[in-house]
Amino acid sequence: PFYIYKSGDLHYIKESIDEGFPHDAPGYFVSYLCKMTKVYAFKMPGKNYDVGDLDSYLRIQKEFSQIKTIT
Repeated sequence: PFYIYKSGDLHYIKESIDEGFPHDAPGYFVSYLCKMTKVYAFKMPGKNYDVGDLDSYLRIQKEFSQIKTIT
């Protein structure tokens, strides 16, 4: 997912960490934020990629290298 936060909600990042909420992935923060304020989502069209580790990065890099460009 692609997250966009309102500047007025940024203080929740520190609050969630101070409260011991897991903070090793952005998705955990979104679940915390849902408890604190209104959260909206937009389903983006097309394929999405989770680049969470080196293996997934290399797999995605290989996939993109096979894309033919039109010039």
